[in-house]
Formats: sequence, structure tokens, C-alpha cells
Amino acid sequence: MACLGIAQHVKYCQTATGIKDAYTQYWIDDLIKRARTMQENKLQCSSASIQVELIEWAKENQDRIYSKFLTLKGLYILNNNTSISLTLFSRF
Repeated sequence: MACLGIAQHVKYCQTATGIKDAYTQYWIDDLIKRARTMQENKLQCSSASIQVELIEWAKENQDRIYSKFLTLKGLYILNNNTSISLTLFSRF
């Protein structure tokens, strides 16, 4: 969604799920800005091709975009729409 340059879709999903990651928000805003700039500068390119290009960039840069904390094995995040509950599961 961010790769299309439409911030409202991102905000809607964050509100609907109750999840907004402050670490990743920087990159979401960056992708929205990049998509809009590319749409203005590459008038001959379709929104779909710009989206594909930005998604590819995001895949190549996953280690920078996603918080290391959220990729820990055994960590599950449960959402109550009021706060985030973290539950760790061990293999004992």
C-alpha cells in the first residue's frame, strides 16, 4: 500500500488492526514519498510498475526496514486494540 503512495490506505489498516510500529513507520513514510516522487517524475510509468519496483527494493532491504525485535523466533504479538500484549513461548 505504501508502495502506491497512498497514505490513507496505510492509516486505515493501522487503525483497523490497532498496529503501528514506530520503527517501521519511518520506512512506510519513505516509501509513500518515493512512490509519489516517482509518479511525478516518471509520467510514462504505470503505478503498478512503480509499485513493483518499490516492493522489490523493500524485499532487498528487509533487514533495514523491519525491527529485529519483531522477527524474533517464538515471539507472538496479540492485539487488544488498547495495548500490545507480548507472550513468549519457550520450547521446554
